[in-house]
Amino acid sequence: MVASGADHGCTFGLAAQEFPDPAHPVHAAAREHKRLVRLWLADLATAAGVADPEDIASRAQLVLDGLYAAAALGPEDLARARSAARRSLASLLHE
Repeated sequence: MVASGADHGCTFGLAAQEFPDPAHPVHAAAREHKRLVRLWLADLATAAGVADPEDIASRAQLVLDGLYAAAALGPEDLARARSAARRSLASLLHE
């Protein structure tokens, strides 16, 4: 899990990389999962009252993907990334 640093990256992102053909069912499922996460983030942004929930959701998803990548590099990288993610997400909500 990203929270513990015991992670090797986003399972869905890794699956899409392993099956790069967009027509492959694994790739399509990974893409759909990412779309659903973005919709969930947009719902959260809407509830928070931000002006452009879809934009905030896309940017927040990039932050989450970065956390997964940092977790794969180890605890020091993850600690730095967590701190940066908190600041990034807070600034998104206050734009």
